[in-house]
Amino acid sequence: MDFKEFKTNQYERKNRFNDKIKQEAFQLVSMSIATTIRDAIQITKEAKRRCLSGESLGKVFHGNSNKYKKNTFESRIVNKVQKRKNDKKYQQSQQM
Repeated sequence: MDFKEFKTNQYERKNRFNDKIKQEAFQLVSMSIATTIRDAIQITKEAKRRCLSGESLGKVFHGNSNKYKKNTFESRIVNKVQKRKNDKKYQQSQQM
């Protein structure tokens, strides 16, 4: 097996995996169930941190201190909720 053949096999395996993830993601979307934050986080973990197009959202290079940071999708969801709560508290304090 030469290098070229090895690479093509690698890409075939990757594409097959991406197709599987896409199908699972489209099934979840087609169910159209209102998901809670925890469910959304769990879905992203199960989908191996890939978006609907199959692109990897996982490891991003950030300097030398933490070479491969995890995807911040979970923290973004939680931060949105915290920001919303803080905005409500701020508005209530302004009204008083």
